[in-house]
Amino acid sequence: MTRTGNWLIMLRRDEEGSTTVEFVIWTPLLAAGLMLILDLSYMMIVDAGLWNASRDTARAVAQRRVATDEAAALFAERMFPRNVEYRFGINVADDEVHIQVLVDGEDTALSPFLPKFYEGTIGASLRMLMEPA
Repeated sequence: MTRTGNWLIMLRRDEEGSTTVEFVIWTPLLAAGLMLILDLSYMMIVDAGLWNASRDTARAVAQRRVATDEAAALFAERMFPRNVEYRFGINVADDEVHIQVLVDGEDTALSPFLPKFYEGTIGASLRMLMEPA
């Protein structure tokens, strides 16, 4: 009994390896936090790319530099990053151009963490008046 009791007391007082245990506990949480930050940053980059490409495309159509049929190709050329799947729609009325682009939030994920926290779409909807002919 004393021998077992002494061994337990020595084990309880021994602090060797305590840093390793803390490292093993905290490292996955820190890695998951970093991956979530990277996912959100990439989502913001995609959102900025949607707005920039939409604005450039709407302006080109409004100035009559690009036909409505060629607008999707111009958007694809201007869109950055290029590996994101999007839904593009354009409507040209008498005096205005309306462009709407949507991307599923899951399609912007670099890791498996973002789809667990964000379910929805990001997009750009832009209206621009047509220039006089």
